Amino acid sequence: MLIPVHLRRVLIRETDQTFLVELAEQDGPRMLPIVIGMPEAQAIMRRLSGEQAPRPMTHDLLDSAVCGLGGEVVGIAIISAKKGVFYARVLIRQGSRELDLDARPSDALALAADADVPISVEESLLVDG
Repeated sequence: MLIPVHLRRVLIRETDQTFLVELAEQDGPRMLPIVIGMPEAQAIMRRLSGEQAPRPMTHDLLDSAVCGLGGEVVGIAIISAKKGVFYARVLIRQGSRELDLDARPSDALALAADADVPISVEESLLVDG
């Protein structure tokens, strides 16, 4: 079952220079921390603060391509984890057609932060916050 979440914050763990994104359950105490790379963390933080990159980033390109092909991103879902690797889906609507694209969570979240679309997480992945 997919549970609605929101992007709570991006953290830098100074001890090992790791970046974490925290997704928090909308109507509850649970959360999901995901380790992401520095470029994705910067893209998410930039989007959350409303800043624009001087040149289009990968997430901008994907959003432009989807819109240019008559579609719109309608949601992001973090669906599973295997051996510490998380898997996500980008949900796209193109007219009456619905597409479901495989994606890295960090890329999907950067896209979601910019497009202001709903984010959901498979319930079994959430931990007490």
